[in-house]
Amino acid sequence: MHRLTALRAAMALLLCGIAVPTAITAQSTWRQVAAKLLAADMYMSEKYGNDVRHSFDPFIGSLENNTYKDVTYTFQRDMRYLLLGVADDNCGSLDLRVYDNRGQLVPSDSTSDRGMVIVTFTPRRTGTFNVRVTMSCQDPGGCEFGIAEYH
Repeated sequence: MHRLTALRAAMALLLCGIAVPTAITAQSTWRQVAAKLLAADMYMSEKYGNDVRHSFDPFIGSLENNTYKDVTYTFQRDMRYLLLGVADDNCGSLDLRVYDNRGQLVPSDSTSDRGMVIVTFTPRRTGTFNVRVTMSCQDPGGCEFGIAEYH
């Protein structure tokens, strides 16, 4: 099963209070991230109501300790975006930074709330951007993270 499809299925099942099938929960850290993304989505709905919505499907990835991964998005000029990051329980810290297509750091505000990192920014032009995910991990096998994007 494709990971995104599995995430959608797991999130739907968790939302309905139904046990998630073993095939989806083979990696408990993946399940932690999926559950945290679901909780984060509910948090965003409570905090912002209908003022924010998803533009993209959530992204789940993994990293080894003190490494980074760039996740590419296309953002529209003058639109406010909120990027929400979560990680599994083995993650010591999670950091999200946004870079434009020239590699320049995009000015943003970053806050932590309920174990989530929320980055808010408004691009000055439409284009391709990289969201750089950096984290420290207490597990030698690495950690998993998730990003949800709202505007």
